[in-house]
Amino acid sequence: MASSPKFQIRFIKREIDGKVFYSFFDNKGQVFYPPTDYLIDMADRQDAANGTVEDRACTLRVFFQYLSDKNIDYLEVDDNIIEEFRDNLLNKGNRNRHSTTNNRKISINVYLRQIYNFYKWVQGQEPRKRILGVGGHQITSSLLASKTDQQPSLNYPKCFQRVGENSKHTVNFVPSDDQYNEMFDFFLQARPNVASRNTLMLMTFRKSGLRVGSVASLTVDQFNEAEINKCVDVFLVRPKVQKFGYSKEFEIPLTLAIQILNYIKTDRQEIVNKFQAKSSNVFLSTTKGTALKSNHISNLFYSAAIQLGWDKKGVGLHCLRRLFACETIDDDIDCSIELGLDTSIEAVGLRTAQKLGHNSILSQQAYIRHNKRRRQGSATHRLNEELQAEKDKNTRLSIENAELRRMLEQRSR
Repeated sequence: MASSPKFQIRFIKREIDGKVFYSFFDNKGQVFYPPTDYLIDMADRQDAANGTVEDRACTLRVFFQYLSDKNIDYLEVDDNIIEEFRDNLLNKGNRNRHSTTNNRKISINVYLRQIYNFYKWVQGQEPRKRILGVGGHQITSSLLASKTDQQPSLNYPKCFQRVGENSKHTVNFVPSDDQYNEMFDFFLQARPNVASRNTLMLMTFRKSGLRVGSVASLTVDQFNEAEINKCVDVFLVRPKVQKFGYSKEFEIPLTLAIQILNYIKTDRQEIVNKFQAKSSNVFLSTTKGTALKSNHISNLFYSAAIQLGWDKKGVGLHCLRRLFACETIDDDIDCSIELGLDTSIEAVGLRTAQKLGHNSILSQQAYIRHNKRRRQGSATHRLNEELQAEKDKNTRLSIENAELRRMLEQRSR
């Protein structure tokens, strides 16, 4: 590729026995083996999900097109070239008008990690070359070191740093339907204007998965009646406050959007009239008429959880986001099984990332694993019951057969 003129990188997708494979071609129409073999290895030996393989293929096409345009051989790539490729992506035009520089950096980091992993594979194919490693190699990375010797900061050193990717997700307490209803009833028993506000916030957390800061930042103008009336199933909102300064749209079920609109027209309007409130926020204090702050909302729900006896770890407001995440993933897995689609962590993560406002499927892995374990546990429990029932049936048949043999023996005497 180093001496070749610029040409358009292309690939062909094939499906064999339910697995997808990609063949890359050069300017002469010949198979370009490095990315082709890498993707075959992913699909065949590593048994990667089809969505994962397709994602890698698209990334490599962008990367190899860049190398082709610059007349760079893939074996000549070094730290500087990776950095130049990174910056080229960042500065490209036609960016989404809602995209922030931080968002773009996070997305580009996903590309870069995939490229590092490709060169990790290349180093394995070319053991005599010093392509990827930490001892004077072209590409600095500790990916090939043993787990004990790996340095996280050197795995993908050319990725953008401090862009909000290190949020760690674990699944602590997830309320059941009964516990959710218990909290709903708890708030419902409060005085009417507080009850309507608090139960509506509770529904908003469960049905949208929004974080507390986002819910607190919702404004009246975001629930335009004319726009809501145009919707069929879901209504999109873009909360002003989002984690890491994102600017994402989130789905609000149409029924919930209508409930919020009705609250704005009735109970909220009473608060506005009483205090001559100037705030445009949807949820206001019933004693001052000012916008409810995130910490006040968090304390309100945490206090309710404690009074209800939810003494487990993680009973804070985020447990409702966990509930939303688990229900969203459950729905996706059920639908995928019904349609015969992929239910791997990668595939489910790719499909549900938008609803959860995640840039990376890594953020959802804990939720998906939790649901799969729970579903597997339920299935195992059902299977055990079925096996026990079958065992009981066989025992009864054995007893009946023994009794029948005894009767026949007696007759034969």
